[in-house]
Amino acid sequence: MSNTENAFLIVNNSGAVTVSETKSFNLYLRTYIPFWEDVNVSWTITGDNLTTISGTGVFRASTGQKGTYRDTIKIDVPSSALTGTALSSDATLTFTATTASGKTVDAGYNGDKDELSVTVNKYVPLDRSVFIGLYTEDDGSGPYTNVSVTEDPDDEFSLIIATKIWGDVGSYKVTFNTIDGTVSVSSPQFIGMDYPGQPSTDPNSDYAIWFYPASSCNGATNR
Repeated sequence: MSNTENAFLIVNNSGAVTVSETKSFNLYLRTYIPFWEDVNVSWTITGDNLTTISGTGVFRASTGQKGTYRDTIKIDVPSSALTGTALSSDATLTFTATTASGKTVDAGYNGDKDELSVTVNKYVPLDRSVFIGLYTEDDGSGPYTNVSVTEDPDDEFSLIIATKIWGDVGSYKVTFNTIDGTVSVSSPQFIGMDYPGQPSTDPNSDYAIWFYPASSCNGATNR
């Protein structure tokens, strides 16, 4: 480490982090001074309606000339981190650090980030099984064929819908917010979905998907 300035670590996340209970996120740290020994990092997340979350990690030693050095600490958010009936908490992660031999390492440097804003959301699982399968509905004009609904392997709150509309193949992502009941879609062709907990606009089904191409106002639902 330098003899002319204090050792330091800077939060290197590009922005605030949003994470749900039971999930994890990465705390990215950097420094411009090589560490000749490991640095022990103790971090704490505090916020309203949130049980304090804390832990430790290691910024690994590096050797070489002055430059930029980076490391990552994985942070797990436990279940039931939120207290009472809270659905979300705007929290702050702060950290302290010392070298393996006990020397203090500053958090932040010359105005660079020394903490991280973290939004912790309640984890409300989604039962996607009610949507999965192959569904078609034809009102006589036959615009929809081979409507398949599958789970998104990368997002447990999303579905992938593939269909042919007037002969054109489309694949779209539908994402559920299980906390407030809203649904976002990757194409304006999808205008709505029903599922348990959300008021149904389809009198025939609690589990419905609508497709509305600009050239048609027909509907397709899974029953």
